[in-house]
Amino acid sequence: MNDEQFDQFRAELYFEAEAIAEEGQLVELLYRVERQAAEDLAEQFGEAEQLDDELDAETASRMLASVEAWASVSSHLTYMGYYGPIRELGAMKQKLIGWSRTVESKLQDLSSLLGGYLRKVMLALRASSFTIQAGFPWGVSVGLTWNA
Repeated sequence: MNDEQFDQFRAELYFEAEAIAEEGQLVELLYRVERQAAEDLAEQFGEAEQLDDELDAETASRMLASVEAWASVSSHLTYMGYYGPIRELGAMKQKLIGWSRTVESKLQDLSSLLGGYLRKVMLALRASSFTIQAGFPWGVSVGLTWNA
C-alpha cells in the first residue's frame, strides 16, 4: 500500500467513523484496520517474525512511521467510537462504561501485530525498550525508550 492508498483508506474510515452508533460497528472497523495493517506491513517489510534483527536505520525509521500510523488510525476510530456519535446514541445511552471485550480483543490483536515490528525497530535503532498498549479510551499507543 503506497502513501496515496493509505490516505484513501484513512479517508474511507473517517466517513465510516462518523457513522458509528454502536460498538459492533467499531469492532468491524478495527477488524478492517488490523487486516489492512497486517497486509501493508508484510508487503512493505515482510512478516515480522521472519525479519532479520539487523535492519538498517532508514528501514527501521520507515517501519516505525508505519507502525505509528496504523496505531493512530485505530486510536482515532476508538476515540470516535466512544466520544463521537456512540456517546449520545450507543454505549452512553445504554449507560455502559469502558469498552466491550470484543473491542479490547481487536485492539490487543492489533497491538500484537504492531509489537512484532516495533521490536525490530527497537533493535535497529538501539532503543533500550519499547511499549505498545491498548488503553481506554484512546486506543493503541506506541513508544520507544533510550537510556543515556
